[in-house]
Amino acid sequence: MDALIERLKKHEGLRLEPYRDVLGFWTIGYGHRCNHDHPPISEEQAEAYLLTDVHKASDALMSLPVCAKMDTVRREVCVELIFWVGFNGFIRFRKMHMAFRQGDFKRAALEMYHSQLGTQFSQRVYELAVLLWEGHA
Repeated sequence: MDALIERLKKHEGLRLEPYRDVLGFWTIGYGHRCNHDHPPISEEQAEAYLLTDVHKASDALMSLPVCAKMDTVRREVCVELIFWVGFNGFIRFRKMHMAFRQGDFKRAALEMYHSQLGTQFSQRVYELAVLLWEGHA
């Protein structure tokens, strides 16, 4: 979990006032979605939001049967994707999910990397695809 938190901090960056993220959502802290008029927060509040959001994303992932076939690193990649694009965005990666169901994590990594998200945010998606491919830290 520590690696996931540190990776999210690096990828999201810290902003203590509301801003629009690269997907157009109002966010604050480390990518916590909020309203445009959310008051500024402290670093401690940003950390609390981050942990809450990671736990929500993790709970959402655990609702999927495919989770049972994944090791910790691959689960954390999926949690980061849910954190980033939301659960509905995550389940739209149909080809990646098909590969998950077949236990083919290398193909799943390639499907994610070659997705529209991978085209737009190549460095972040590349890092996640490598973790998904390798399955270990």
